Amino acid sequence: RSRILSALAGAKRGEKLVRSLMAFARREPMAMTTIDVNQAIRAMEELLKESLGAAGKLIFNLAPEAWPARADASELGMAILNLVVNARDAMTTEGAVRISTMNTTLHGEIDHLSGDYVAVAVSDTGSGMPPEILALAFEPLFTTKGPGKGTGLGLASVYGFARQCGGSAVIESELRKGTTVTIYLP
Repeated sequence: RSRILSALAGAKRGEKLVRSLMAFARREPMAMTTIDVNQAIRAMEELLKESLGAAGKLIFNLAPEAWPARADASELGMAILNLVVNARDAMTTEGAVRISTMNTTLHGEIDHLSGDYVAVAVSDTGSGMPPEILALAFEPLFTTKGPGKGTGLGLASVYGFARQCGGSAVIESELRKGTTVTIYLP
């Protein structure tokens, strides 16, 4: 009985991994539209709070004059949810997850992008990442989570989403202080 249950659990993990790989390798174009990023984030507030659970407090710092952005709204929602879940998993004690938006003009300093962008940042007060982990964080299939706990596609998918939108994503992290992932959307 225990072997059968173990095999079934393995099959479920495999199914989840295959779905993640298929989403990551998506060939069809996204449904790009002009969206109000703040409104998209506010529409997910309950889901984000539920996903964070008792692990911490969810704080919003949304720029009142955030520019409209060009993105797929549902994919943005998935990216933010993914980042909030990662933040929750990085916090060993109760902490805070902050979701911020801001207008920014880039001049080539991030992936050679120039122009006006809306930045969406998800910050946590978790354990942070050492430089050797930070260097690999956006790599597909790279994970620091234990077996059956992560696919290694979450951060890679966030980066891929941002690039497909014509933007980028960056990670800043400091050990014992936390991590911030910022998505730049045109």
